[in-house]
Amino acid sequence: MCIICSSNSQDLEFLTELDCFGCPLLTSIPETLVNLTILDCSGCPLLTSIPETLTHLIILDCFNCPLLLSIPNTLVQLTKLECFCCPLLTSIPDTLTHLTILNCFCCQLLLSIPDTLTHLIKLDCFGCPLLLSIPDTLVQLTWLSSIDEYFGRSKCLST
Repeated sequence: MCIICSSNSQDLEFLTELDCFGCPLLTSIPETLVNLTILDCSGCPLLTSIPETLTHLIILDCFNCPLLLSIPNTLVQLTKLECFCCPLLTSIPDTLTHLTILNCFCCQLLLSIPDTLTHLIKLDCFGCPLLLSIPDTLVQLTWLSSIDEYFGRSKCLST
């Protein structure tokens, strides 16, 4: 059993990094983990949300989270966001203005990338068939060193 599932979450309130990779029974992240700066919730097929209380989070990796519906708009310190195979994710919050790296792969319902992400250095979108364009304000960023936009041309593995 996972320590997060079996522990009193108050015992973990000072935790700054959490790697939940491959926890197939994990359905939620405790809201009391307010000091987290790094969260990897990859391979958590039952996870439906990220707590809004994780306001210190700077890195969030979500790979193969097929039930994840959204990214909280309260994660304003986030600098790196990776969403791979999150087919129900429809948007990236426009409040994530500190993002420098955004990778979205096989997010079949992702509709848009906000034009407020003006600190991006790397932007990759692959297998997002409903994402039809990248905002002009982002394409024109002189410090954006990498932009790959494949949109719906890729095939994603079904989960």
